Amino acid sequence: MMLCHPVSLLFLRWNWKSALLSALFRAPIFFVASLHHGIGPALTGTAVETTFNATGAGFYGAFLQNIRKAKPAWLAWLVGAWLVPALIQISENAFHFMAGTSRLHRSIIISICLSATSAMFNFFAMGRGSLLSGPESESLQRDLGNMPRLILDFILVVPRWVADFFRRERAGETENVNYWGENEA
Repeated sequence: MMLCHPVSLLFLRWNWKSALLSALFRAPIFFVASLHHGIGPALTGTAVETTFNATGAGFYGAFLQNIRKAKPAWLAWLVGAWLVPALIQISENAFHFMAGTSRLHRSIIISICLSATSAMFNFFAMGRGSLLSGPESESLQRDLGNMPRLILDFILVVPRWVADFFRRERAGETENVNYWGENEA
């Protein structure tokens, strides 16, 4: 569906919440990492990161919003939380390299860690109806109010999966549970 209608599904549904939050969290990383070389390079790194990330995160948010209910869920998660973010990270690194961002290696390492975590969290949150834009969305204030619960649920995904796995093993159950969305048979 997205391949047939990329303009309406990605451009017209550009996710401003993803763009705003990404820029707010990521730009300071490049500012601090480049500050050692002076205020000019720090501001350049910040401007490059803000421009690249606000634009890219808006499209990425629209993409995630469109695939959050796709089946099989594991494939949507693999593409949405790993493959696309890896491609975005490669593009971002090239963009910073061409712009001459100073102390790029430190910023990139931090950015990769943040990208991996935020990609999984965004996919998780959107699967639960938060951080969406457009007609399905709630207000940004409501989404931010949901963050403590979403963060806790996100942190507990693996421990809950392990506990449920052993509980099902003891009970002899074969049901598959999708912790990134709803139950699957």
